[in-house]
Amino acid sequence: MQTWRPPGLLRIMHGLLALVSLPLAALMVYLGARDDDGTAWQAYAIAAVLLACAFLFVVWTFNRRITLTDREVRIRNTLAERRIPLATVVSAEPKRSGVFLTLSDGSVAKAMAVGNYYWLAPHLSRADKVAEEITSAARRARA
Repeated sequence: MQTWRPPGLLRIMHGLLALVSLPLAALMVYLGARDDDGTAWQAYAIAAVLLACAFLFVVWTFNRRITLTDREVRIRNTLAERRIPLATVVSAEPKRSGVFLTLSDGSVAKAMAVGNYYWLAPHLSRADKVAEEITSAARRARA
């Protein structure tokens, strides 16, 4: 069994953004509580958006993964997990936003844990390797 997650640098960046969002949200709540002219709802709305962003960054960072076993590929995207038998995988292709698995019924499954993060650092992309390993495991499963 092998598991791939987003690159460490990306996880650090998302974690830092989440940590920065929390004190900013607290500041907005504080400013809203001090407001006397009836516009406190704006500060509270900004605080809610910042808290939602912090939650999203944490989920994006720690909840995405691809697990390859002898019989299946488990794709855990942001909030959903999908188990795909290897015998149904025709090919896996790396793209910018993830690895796309073409299945025998013609549908496509997207795995967002790894992608071509060229904007971050070209050497961090593991999408090619992951796609190759999934494709070769699928060929072995069908044989």
